[in-house]
Amino acid sequence: MEQRICHVSTVHPASDARIYAKEALTLARAGYAVTLVAVEREEDYSQHVRVLQLPAQSSRLGRIFGLQWRAWWLALRTGAQAYHLHDPELLPVGIALSIVSRVAVVYDAHEDYPAHMKHKSWIRPCFRQIAYSAIRATEKLAARTLSAVVVPTEPLAERFRRWGAKTVVLRNFPVMEVDDRTLAVPCKQYDVIHVGSLSMERLDFFLRCVAELERRGNSLRWCFLGVTKSIQLWGQAQLASRGLASRVSFLDPVPHSQVGAFLRLSRLGISHHKDEARFRVALPVKVLEYMKEGIPVVASRMPLLESLPGMEKAARLVEPEDARGFSEAIQAILTDCGIETAMGDAGKRAVAASLNWEYESERLVFLYQELLGGSC
Repeated sequence: MEQRICHVSTVHPASDARIYAKEALTLARAGYAVTLVAVEREEDYSQHVRVLQLPAQSSRLGRIFGLQWRAWWLALRTGAQAYHLHDPELLPVGIALSIVSRVAVVYDAHEDYPAHMKHKSWIRPCFRQIAYSAIRATEKLAARTLSAVVVPTEPLAERFRRWGAKTVVLRNFPVMEVDDRTLAVPCKQYDVIHVGSLSMERLDFFLRCVAELERRGNSLRWCFLGVTKSIQLWGQAQLASRGLASRVSFLDPVPHSQVGAFLRLSRLGISHHKDEARFRVALPVKVLEYMKEGIPVVASRMPLLESLPGMEKAARLVEPEDARGFSEAIQAILTDCGIETAMGDAGKRAVAASLNWEYESERLVFLYQELLGGSC
């Protein structure tokens, strides 16, 4: 009998790297019939995974109070033996389904969702503690009710284990597969690249680095890939007021399959997070993506990053709020070809050795073999 697994998300797009390229494809290649219910963006989907599209919502309230019910309607129609949930807002129905049926329900906590509630700008400050407590209580109930919880880091796993959950750590490492058509590396177009969304606060930190390096006589070409239109406009205005507009390119989000090509056009990757509780239990995947493509890294010092094998040779980790330290590290690397090459090679070796999804994916397949009974 064919065993069916349905991944569900109302927050993440169908092209989300962790959901589609890693987990869904891994399970499909292991022989399961995999369906993904999510808001679709333009992407070339594998024939191995069936994608059911949800309509994009213009407001968070529409997503939270309307889209999740449509997502569940589509998901339940698949008749899956297991449902893999990627958002905390899907948990109430998931918990009920787990109690009243024999299907397996797995919760994938991509990050420390309760802690992030305390920093959401769209939640009024007076309601943030309420949101924190509500999501934490829901996750605690899910830990005691659902079949399993999947998390990207060990500190998050410890919390769910304390609550009684069967917990599996699947670190969000990059997939090693590449498209042979993109292997040729042309001349570098950017000196420094950042991949992923940015808040005004984090972008302002990087713009301070741009100005500091310019003051030091380093006129570098910067690229911020995957930035929303509103942040792009704000950043362009800030750069224009400082006379630095020609130094920085802002690019719209692209499918994850295209990110590697931009990294290969760049000399160095950057990542910045403040020293906050929500980030101390996180592992920024962009750092590993930079390393995979053989470019050196300058990033905020984070406990989980420091613990990875090979990180000390592939990256310069700087105190989170030290813009001058970031600038000095970038300058030191990009003004010494020997250092730049050695760090890039070290990062590539570390990812190939053990910091890759292929190394992690076996635990996902084993989990579903346990939940659904034997191999598929």
